[in-house]
Amino acid sequence: MYAVKANPTPALLQILWDNGITHYDTASIAEVRLVKATLPDATCCFMHPVKSEEAIAEAYFVHGVKTFSLDCLEELAKIVRATQGATDLTLSASASRRRRSC
Repeated sequence: MYAVKANPTPALLQILWDNGITHYDTASIAEVRLVKATLPDATCCFMHPVKSEEAIAEAYFVHGVKTFSLDCLEELAKIVRATQGATDLTLSASASRRRRSC
């Protein structure tokens, strides 16, 4: 998985795709939009642990993002609300914050 924030240049994203990188670590809805505009078939994983409900909803409903990172129960509740209880998600919890509140 390539972390888009390291270098979000569309040309680099295309080179990575052409060489077999299909999954992209996106930290913002802007990064999700960039990857999907450049590589429509790429898999985006929304890995910033704190996101707005609007960004989650757009990522899920508009761009097909199904992998989300979270670090507290409040963020889990936000993801569930924003995706209207979707059951096709992959959730990644940060081990260091799993039991703490946001």
